[in-house]
Amino acid sequence: MENITNGSSEQETMKSGPELIPLVRLGADMVSKYLAISQDRVRGINIGSFAGLFDAAHFRNDISANYIRLWYCLNYDDNRYPEFFLALETLHSLDPDLPEDVTNMANDLILPVVVPYLGENDQYDAIVEYLKGDLFSKYIDKKEGRIEQGLVLKFASNFRNQIRKHASNELNPKDPYAKFVVSIFATNYEFHEFMNQMPEKVAYLLGYSRDYEHYPNFLRPILAAVDRSGKIIPSTMSESGGESYSLLQKSTPPPPNS
Repeated sequence: MENITNGSSEQETMKSGPELIPLVRLGADMVSKYLAISQDRVRGINIGSFAGLFDAAHFRNDISANYIRLWYCLNYDDNRYPEFFLALETLHSLDPDLPEDVTNMANDLILPVVVPYLGENDQYDAIVEYLKGDLFSKYIDKKEGRIEQGLVLKFASNFRNQIRKHASNELNPKDPYAKFVVSIFATNYEFHEFMNQMPEKVAYLLGYSRDYEHYPNFLRPILAAVDRSGKIIPSTMSESGGESYSLLQKSTPPPPNS
């Protein structure tokens, strides 16, 4: 997989990722690894919350937004909200050295419709078949919510504390699975190609990568374009012969924020 760092400035690096990926390659592999570590080593992060669903309008309407920022939220005791989810906001500006900066943070963020994993097991082949199905069909008409900034920051702090309790990864046992409590997608060319799939909804799928290029955030969200029937939009071949993908990966941080 290509490294997100390409020798340009940090701001340019933020705008260079993410990349488009095919369903049956990295996407299913990363989801499979996430489900495995959720059961074995990251206690407290419910594997049932492996995905979330947003209206595509949040990604499409604010055409001047330069970034989509997702906050990892772990909720221990507030029954108004799911146990584990990613809250969404759009940003016009962001310092790449300060991915968690709250200066421009929205007062209210978007709360996803959380989708559980109901597959038979966490093996790669099973995940591939599961992601090809209508896994979002029962949730496509459910309404997302809103969550205030203060609660997002509280839940993000819970996530940070929980993830550090289970610092056990293959590269450095002292490092947690996620250094940052956010993942950021730049609204660059690949992002707009992704949105050209004209999805009804945009889902995040939680993945895990042991690739050193993902250090120090091994937990990764993957964005999926979802149609009205609740299925991930399949890859297509364009008239020019290029393949169009409906999964978007390569969020930041990490690099350059390592």
